[in-house]
Amino acid sequence: EYASTANIIPGRHLSVLRDITERRRAEAAIRRLAAIVESTDDAIIACDLDGKITDWNPGAERLFEYTPQEVVGRSIALLSPAAQRGEVDGVLARVKHGDHVRSTEAKRVKRSGTVIEVAITFSPLKDAHGQVVGVSKIARDITEARRMQQRLSIADRMASIGTLAAGVAHEVNNPLAYVKTNVDF
Repeated sequence: EYASTANIIPGRHLSVLRDITERRRAEAAIRRLAAIVESTDDAIIACDLDGKITDWNPGAERLFEYTPQEVVGRSIALLSPAAQRGEVDGVLARVKHGDHVRSTEAKRVKRSGTVIEVAITFSPLKDAHGQVVGVSKIARDITEARRMQQRLSIADRMASIGTLAAGVAHEVNNPLAYVKTNVDF
């Protein structure tokens, strides 16, 4: 970075050169991280320590169907079903103390009222002095995965019932074959 003055003393100039290589690298890193947050399908939400939403990425907008203007400043409990709103306070209290709450599964409510299942990770947001100043929440929709798991479970149970029925039929068939053979004889 270069700065220069014009004629402080007639015929003399003051010039200052400063190496800003590290600042440019840091700015590039910040731009990359911002691009990652903006492009992910996962909902990335930041809250203050009172649970008020401060940041809302496009993934959160797609998942929960709210625009940032509709939710920033409102309680994060807005996304929870009424029966689970008390759990949010417990999680926020843990994160305030610096704990990470990794991969908790919960039900959440979209703007349309649709209930979805999500895997959530809560992490403390810290300032330059290491003090917790907020909460980061990353949520991933697992509704379809849960449906597939349930279908697989039902199919597995049906296969077990089929195996059991085949075994019962075999056990019933053995004495009948004996009786039939004797009748034929």
